[in-house]
Amino acid sequence: MDRLQSAMNEFCRGLGAKINWNKSVGIWISNKPVVNWAPDPNFRWLRRGEATRYLGFKIGMDIDRSEHYNLLVDKIKAKLIWWNARKLSFAGKIVIANQVLMATIWHTAACWIIAPKSMKVIKRLIRIFLWGGIEEKMHVQRLHGPCL
Repeated sequence: MDRLQSAMNEFCRGLGAKINWNKSVGIWISNKPVVNWAPDPNFRWLRRGEATRYLGFKIGMDIDRSEHYNLLVDKIKAKLIWWNARKLSFAGKIVIANQVLMATIWHTAACWIIAPKSMKVIKRLIRIFLWGGIEEKMHVQRLHGPCL
């Protein structure tokens, strides 16, 4: 554990930063008893079943991930409803999809691995938003000859 603290101190020196140990927690993932090591008296270790928040998300061991997946899909739906009411052009919808919706997805991805099922739902919602409510899959056809 002292090697860990030494590495973290070296990292901070390299960045010119300082860790606020009062706001920091460690996640103890071993079945062995929690060690008494702490860089600060206010530092605490999370045990199984305990949680903390990181970027607004609950993290820790044994956390129900489905709560986060449903929250992400609900956030995307709410944003799509709000932006769809604005009657944007196709270019405007592309900007919203790239800047607003993808930021929401990246924010979640910083904390959790997004389930493929959730991504499939989100892609479908964005496709419906972009193409004005068209749910069926688009088919690409090869064009023969010049296009104007």
